[in-house]
Amino acid sequence: MVQDAYSLVTTVTITEPVAGTSFGANFSIDYTVADDGANSATAGSITFTRTGGTADAGTHVYTMAVPADTSTGAHSITRATLEADVGFDALVDGSEYTIVVSITDTGAFSDTELIVTADFTEPSFTAAYTTATTITLTWNENVDSVIDTATAGNPFILGGTALTVASTTALDGTGNTQVLTLSGPIPNGSTIDVSYDTDAGNGDIEDTADTDPNAAPDRNNINVTGIPAAAAAPASNSGGGSGCDDCEAPTLGVDKRGTQLVSNGFTYNGHSVNAERFFTPYPLITANVGKTNIAEFKLYENEGVSNIRHFTLAFGMDKGDIISDSKAKIELDIDHEGTETVTVTDPENVLDNIKVTTSTVSCSDESFLECLGISIQHRFRAPLDFNIVGTDVWDSKRNAWQNTFNHGIEVVGESLNPAKEYDGINKGHIYHLTETSKTTAIDEFGNSWSFNYGLWNMDYIDNKNTPVTLVLKKIIPTVDGFAGSDQFGTMYYLTQTSEITAVDMFDNAWSLESGLWTMDSIYSQMILDSTPMAGYTRADSEFSIYKYGQSILAENKLGEICSNCFDERYGEINNIFAYDFPLTE
Repeated sequence: MVQDAYSLVTTVTITEPVAGTSFGANFSIDYTVADDGANSATAGSITFTRTGGTADAGTHVYTMAVPADTSTGAHSITRATLEADVGFDALVDGSEYTIVVSITDTGAFSDTELIVTADFTEPSFTAAYTTATTITLTWNENVDSVIDTATAGNPFILGGTALTVASTTALDGTGNTQVLTLSGPIPNGSTIDVSYDTDAGNGDIEDTADTDPNAAPDRNNINVTGIPAAAAAPASNSGGGSGCDDCEAPTLGVDKRGTQLVSNGFTYNGHSVNAERFFTPYPLITANVGKTNIAEFKLYENEGVSNIRHFTLAFGMDKGDIISDSKAKIELDIDHEGTETVTVTDPENVLDNIKVTTSTVSCSDESFLECLGISIQHRFRAPLDFNIVGTDVWDSKRNAWQNTFNHGIEVVGESLNPAKEYDGINKGHIYHLTETSKTTAIDEFGNSWSFNYGLWNMDYIDNKNTPVTLVLKKIIPTVDGFAGSDQFGTMYYLTQTSEITAVDMFDNAWSLESGLWTMDSIYSQMILDSTPMAGYTRADSEFSIYKYGQSILAENKLGEICSNCFDERYGEINNIFAYDFPLTE
């Protein structure tokens, strides 16, 4: 409060609404003006400034009438009066406002209420549940309500027959679930109209806004129609009935209006989460290969758990994947007779020891709604590429809904499956690969391979510093020696230096051991993974030597096959002569 020493008005105090509460559709601003014995106020205003909640681009400044609104004493200005002022636009349901009441005398005096929320929407129930003699209503917010069983006409009408409420749970603004017990059974097939009287006493439903008598509380007369009266049959309605036969898909958490119907709809190895409408953030849970895991779900269906027909649990989804992209799915189908069938889609054999059980469970501790509880026991045989978990559920009317949970389930540990094997051809050679991981493998020669861009590629092997021993696998006798190829396909021409020693065209030393010519241990100068021409490219410094050796081997081989091929059959061609003819006219 700011006060001038010469002012006559001394204080302005807001009494309704109270800071930190809500005000309803029929609210009024109540304030008190005090002075020191005289009041000469010349102006005043009431300002609502939006500070949070629902967006509101309007301006809300009410100009007080002098002296009617500025005089000493208590004042009450209704919402209708405020919004009728030219400078005061309509307030928005759900917006949060700061309210300032200011009066100008010889100085300015004001009072402020911080963060007051507009609540103009009547309470409505999000679910109704009946047994033989009770009706349970779950409201969309905390309500203040006591049914007056003595009200004339009784509040429950069944096809023209009145039933008296024997007892009810009283709500004082701290709860949203109300149980009404009737004096007689609900006949099968009945349509129930639940009407609350609108007098100033009991029997009304009101939310927690404006509960003070000075604030004109929100009174509601709500007809609840169309609740199936079959015992233990859950149903759904929205305050007066929507006329929809069945518009709701089963849910693990919230309905299409965002109301949380199921608590802890997904639990994995004891870690629970309330499922949201689409994507649900879920802390990364680690599952070990070979260990038993339990995934638990609670599914609410507005037509009753017996109308749930299908449920899918999908593991290993990547960002942007849909349920059908999963390579590890467990599906439960339930026909109209209640027969359950489990189908497993597992092309990579990562799932094992699967056991699916169902039961009827409570959807939450705060309501009497019934859910289908599904427990899926399983074991992983191998890690998964990705971690997101997805679910898909539909009812007998094919109303379907999917949820995803991320970060999801990470499977860790060594695979229990045998290593995958592949056969392929690389540069004319057949290789047999055995996986050592998702992206690595080894062939029968000990070469390592990597999986990149959908292809297996041999890793680069630099054998320049690797000691090797070469053996002539196929030996061809030649003049003064032998020729043949080693285990890598390279041809060599050997000239004997003794009965058990020889030298090749590269001056490598060879020895005769156990009937085979074996090169003395050297450090290989070849790169064996990708170089053609038996280890040499045309740019190699030793290619000319290799070429010369190959030509000798070819000549020797040709001499063995065709001994006369080197004869000079047309030697006389060198004696060809020509005549010179003179030119004639």
